[in-house]
Amino acid sequence: MKKIGLDLRVLTGRNYSGIPRYAYNVAKELNSFQNEDYLFIGEFQSLEVPETKRLYLDLPASDSDLANKLLAFKGEAAKLDLLFSPYYPLPSKRLFKGVQVIHDLIPLKFPELCGNSTATYDFFNKGIRVSAQYCDHIIADSYATKGDIIDFFDIDESKISVVHLAPLIVNHALKNSINQSVLDQYGIKGPYILSVCTIEPRKNLRRVLKAYEILRQRHKEKLHMVLVGGLGWKYQELLKEITTNQYHEDIIMTGFVPDEDLGVLYKNAQAFVYASIYEGFGLPVLEAMALGAPVVTSQTSSLPEVAGNAAIYCDPLDIESIAFAMEQMIISPQIQQQYIREGLKRASAFSWKRTAEETRRIFLMCLES
Repeated sequence: MKKIGLDLRVLTGRNYSGIPRYAYNVAKELNSFQNEDYLFIGEFQSLEVPETKRLYLDLPASDSDLANKLLAFKGEAAKLDLLFSPYYPLPSKRLFKGVQVIHDLIPLKFPELCGNSTATYDFFNKGIRVSAQYCDHIIADSYATKGDIIDFFDIDESKISVVHLAPLIVNHALKNSINQSVLDQYGIKGPYILSVCTIEPRKNLRRVLKAYEILRQRHKEKLHMVLVGGLGWKYQELLKEITTNQYHEDIIMTGFVPDEDLGVLYKNAQAFVYASIYEGFGLPVLEAMALGAPVVTSQTSSLPEVAGNAAIYCDPLDIESIAFAMEQMIISPQIQQQYIREGLKRASAFSWKRTAEETRRIFLMCLES
């Protein structure tokens, strides 16, 4: 029986989001397969990890050269046949096969949208670049990311497989009625447009708020703008934008929202707007569709790949285009219902079981080669 290591060192807290949630859900599904031994690697003393009867290998969360060498040494001592890394670079010198996940190359493609962080840039330009060269196979979240990997790292496309992600909170899609107590908790007293993202420049919220202002000027009915998400870098610019917005009293910032409440916010939104400048996948779009929110999103990067025909698209750099797309979604209940139906249908094609099955298929392909 082959022994496969799952590098889960990215699970460094309990309120997982983004890549940690991806790692957790893939590991949880892989754990259900009985034909391989899975070794969970990470710091697990105080963390939630998928319930398992598998083996554990305790290693600190770090991308340092020392941690990389220690991972290779302990992996060889554990007699790994393959190591799967959903985030950290693989050890370049190792005696086992390696599969590297690359979610996006945004820090290389748009360094100005990532704070021009030298550490972040080097992580991708050095660590991930070397790992991409020396690994046995690469998994990309989207064809958009696959194209970026080919362009930036000069990797042969046959070495890269695309495996899509899945919604994270689909159990809340079954909520059919307005849960007014949840809406009241966040100060939402009427119809609203929803945004879910970290408050940072790449998410393009300054243009979204200007588009919201245009929309309100055209349609006098009261319509809240609800911004869900934690504060990232350069959030001060957005706060200033809110204070100068003509309808600032109707803009609600909730901060972090737990999944059980987030499902209600998605379900009851007049529209979900995700006009991001660039994404490696765009999980919030998929979650919004799965939870019954009609979606407006950007005609860029991976987002059309995720939403297909189940969204109204806009140019994220054009405020009028964003405003027009939002307007098209909210002016007609019939149009809203059409995109809700299309979104639910589209989202049903994505599941973590399917993600895990395709990931396992890549493991077996590498082990057989």
